[in-house]
Amino acid sequence: MPEWSEDNKSQTGLPRPHAIVMDRKCPIPWQSAPNYKSGKLLLIQEHEDRVYSENLCAFCGLEIKAEEESIRWTNEEGVLTGLKDRVPSDNHPFHLECMRQGRIFCPFMKNVLYSEFQISTYGILVDTIHTKIKGMNQ
Repeated sequence: MPEWSEDNKSQTGLPRPHAIVMDRKCPIPWQSAPNYKSGKLLLIQEHEDRVYSENLCAFCGLEIKAEEESIRWTNEEGVLTGLKDRVPSDNHPFHLECMRQGRIFCPFMKNVLYSEFQISTYGILVDTIHTKIKGMNQ
């Protein structure tokens, strides 16, 4: 796994480029960049936008097909209330292997109960998140 750089920030797939984040070597999600000053991640907004417009996994940057089994974190509260360090794609479906890796390294996901994740096809998960967010905004 190469070290993260501006030259490989658009690299898709696994394994992810890595960087030292929060005092440990971590794979950097496709929609993120390491902030070496704070030791946390910064959002790459262009990649974040493409996650939705192109049906991509925020972790690896590869497409997820509508019928493909995927997984999403069901805790939308932090995203909707603007909890620091949470981004909308935290709740977007990931490939199963990408979420497995994300849960190992993400400080928000690593201690979350298995019951806070939903596994289904990408199409169903996207419909579910749109319905939930629409209901929360009313």
